[in-house]
Amino acid sequence: MGAVTDASQAFYDRIVSGTPHCRGGGIYANKSGYHNTRAANVARWPGNYSYRDQLDQRGPDDKAAAYDFVFADAQAGDFTTIDVYSSRLYAAGKAGDVRLAGWAEFYGQTDTDSHVEGLNFRRRSDETSDDSHLWHCHASESRELVAETINKAAFESVWHGETLEAWAARVGFPAYGGVNLRRGTRSASVWLWQRQAGIAADGDFGPQTEAKVREVQAAAGATVDGVIGPVTWELIRGGTPTPPPTGPAPTPPPAPKPPAPRPPARIAEDGELGPETIRRWQQVMGTPVDGVISRPKSSLILAVQRHLNARGARLQVDGDPGPNTIRALQRYLGTPVDGVISRPKSQMVLALQRRLNGGTF
Repeated sequence: MGAVTDASQAFYDRIVSGTPHCRGGGIYANKSGYHNTRAANVARWPGNYSYRDQLDQRGPDDKAAAYDFVFADAQAGDFTTIDVYSSRLYAAGKAGDVRLAGWAEFYGQTDTDSHVEGLNFRRRSDETSDDSHLWHCHASESRELVAETINKAAFESVWHGETLEAWAARVGFPAYGGVNLRRGTRSASVWLWQRQAGIAADGDFGPQTEAKVREVQAAAGATVDGVIGPVTWELIRGGTPTPPPTGPAPTPPPAPKPPAPRPPARIAEDGELGPETIRRWQQVMGTPVDGVISRPKSSLILAVQRHLNARGARLQVDGDPGPNTIRALQRYLGTPVDGVISRPKSQMVLALQRRLNGGTF
């Protein structure tokens, strides 16, 4: 699936389909940061923050590690729903909830003002970002864990308002998550293994955990390497878990809406701004889907103009796809800038189609 792991795509789809008013905002984006691959950041943005931490220097080099969840009601000025989900992430992160130990950061809207809230989960420090996060929630995952399933299930548990003890009771000791755990890893998977092994559980794979891993491996006659792979994960399945800490009861989540229709797998990359491309663009931007750019004012173009302005474009937000908007769009997409959508084939539209096929704008 290109720059997105199967585990990431499945997680993303579950969040979008199971969250009221939520539409897809994308995983991979060709820009600096967690939305891009580590390899691209190293090559094009040396020193970028998204690969400095040890947890981000591990894992696949060619996969994105961030997720955007757009709330259609927040785009219309109603922050009720995004507040619920952002507040859960913020509160759990501030409390050091181990379910978010394998995540780097989030941005969103935890109230009804015009200020974006965010949190660095590793430092538990407040952060903020551009105002597009008033209507979409962004979460960055430790790059080491982008192919792992348990880390994402732990995030979903927080997202949907479940307590840590309820999640621990529900999942028990699940199947191996698909990524080897080693010294330095911080994650819910490490916490589950620690509990099952009967040692102090904090989600941090330190020297005591490594010693226990080696002890378990030696006792079973397995290869002693101090790494929790699929074999070592299963070696302790018969253990007695230590109980998780107690915490406050969660806020009941809103009733889920029926799953939103998913966009088709791919659109044609032909450089033509036809109904198929416009429909996908509308889906990604979270606006009404009809395959038409309305005149003189389009809700799609309004969303695009706001998105571009959040990145420094300084456009008049009028919903009109005029030359200034087209020029800003061409700059954003990295194509020649002339303010015109060429016919029959446009380099700008071709670049747009490639981004939309990656699930993002």
